[in-house]
Amino acid sequence: MGILEEAPRASLETRQFYLPWFSVNKPGGHTTKQRPVFDAKAKAGDGNCLNDLLYTGPPLPPGFLGILLRFRTSPHVMICDITKAFLQVGMKPEHRDLLRILVPHDVEQTDTRAFRILRFTTIAMGLTSSPFDLNAVLRHHYGNCLTDTNRPPEVSSMLLEQLKANTFVNKRHGYVFRCFITSGDCKGSAMDL
Repeated sequence: MGILEEAPRASLETRQFYLPWFSVNKPGGHTTKQRPVFDAKAKAGDGNCLNDLLYTGPPLPPGFLGILLRFRTSPHVMICDITKAFLQVGMKPEHRDLLRILVPHDVEQTDTRAFRILRFTTIAMGLTSSPFDLNAVLRHHYGNCLTDTNRPPEVSSMLLEQLKANTFVNKRHGYVFRCFITSGDCKGSAMDL
């Protein structure tokens, strides 16, 4: 699945939002010399920003203090990151026009008519709703795995319950999903994964 797609020509009745963005140069970057930053906090003419208008959802992640205490007291701990986790969650096609961006055909060209209109096919980092969306998707998949009779034997119900109880999504660390599994009873299952 691509992160962006060409946006179709939309009628005036279609709800649309153009997300401001800018490029950050990282001369010493090993993998990416430039990266885009999407600014959902930018205020429009009416004083609102996209983040003001989005529903952030109820707090789904477990309390971080509880995770930290379990992390410190457990004899076995597994930590993993899923890079670009937000970009791996698809967005419904009917909502994609609310996350459009303008991208110049040629960076050196200053003609304002030389822009492509793209839209996100995934949830974007920087939206107040993105952590909730990612948490909801993860909980959905944990629940499906718990009820799946064809689940691989190395994925125990106890391990899935630990994943569900100890998953923490931190929006401040960019495209990173942090998962803490802190039960000594899950050691064998975690090692098999």
